[in-house]
Amino acid sequence: MRKNNRGQAIVEFALILPVLAVLVMGLLEFGLFFHAHINVTYAAREAARIAALDTNATDQTITATAQATMPTVSNLTVTVSPPAPRVTGLPVTVSVSLPHTFLTPLIAVLMPANPYTITSSATARSE
Repeated sequence: MRKNNRGQAIVEFALILPVLAVLVMGLLEFGLFFHAHINVTYAAREAARIAALDTNATDQTITATAQATMPTVSNLTVTVSPPAPRVTGLPVTVSVSLPHTFLTPLIAVLMPANPYTITSSATARSE
């Protein structure tokens, strides 16, 4: 190795490290966001299933069902339409919303809204 080439690898690593860090943080944020979206969708489907099976289920029961799918989350918003008592054969729609806060500052700056609200709806026919 020649004397003037000794620091080349360190300089290259210093140049690529910020790009690599942003890429890893972006992947982490995407994974967390996608996980939250899947959980909100699952909560809406489970709540709609309960609302469809029991036409007299109260909004509190349906909300508790949605929150039971995500026990570590306390700021879940659940909307049921139409309210109880529901008519058999007609559709019932449950919407679930969850504010998602981005963890890394760079991604949070790039997003238009922080926290970003994840919303999912599920519709089922009352039985």
